[in-house]
Amino acid sequence: MFQIMLQISLQQDALHKTQFRQSARRSVQALVLTLAAAIATPAAAEPFKVLAAIPYSEDNRVAHNILTECTELGSKLTTFLVKFAKKKGIEVTPVAALSKDDAGRNLVIEITDAVSRGNAFIGHQKYMEARAELFVDGVSKGEKTYHRDSMGGFGAGYKGSCSVLGRNSKALGKDFSVWLKEMEAKGL
Repeated sequence: MFQIMLQISLQQDALHKTQFRQSARRSVQALVLTLAAAIATPAAAEPFKVLAAIPYSEDNRVAHNILTECTELGSKLTTFLVKFAKKKGIEVTPVAALSKDDAGRNLVIEITDAVSRGNAFIGHQKYMEARAELFVDGVSKGEKTYHRDSMGGFGAGYKGSCSVLGRNSKALGKDFSVWLKEMEAKGL
């Protein structure tokens, strides 16, 4: 009887040792996978940088009245880009100065065109275009141009021209956030 109990005890000890080894192996595998994921994605954790007030391009085709009257279009575009990117889990950091040659992920955006026709009485016809180029550590990784039209939406008869162009800034901010999500999915 004693031999049978001893044999059962030894079998249980062997089973426990096997289970412990398997558990330890799984823990090591989980640790290795976690470390590999952390090492493989440091750039994805780094925020995209963009100018706090997106400028007009040097070769812009923006009407003079828009340049002088609608002075907040660039900062609105940045604000909406940051807002929509955050909803997609992407961090975009507005900065005061930005160069394509700066270290990190730099999104250089410029407003290339804006048209303001009509008014609240005869109807708004507004158009805005912006071009972006993504640089990672000074190397271009892609560029994209979007344009948006607006007639002012609900209550357009009570909106000014700059307000309607602001709607275009909002739509462009959303467009560029979608593009950033695509670029990030590519590992950039």
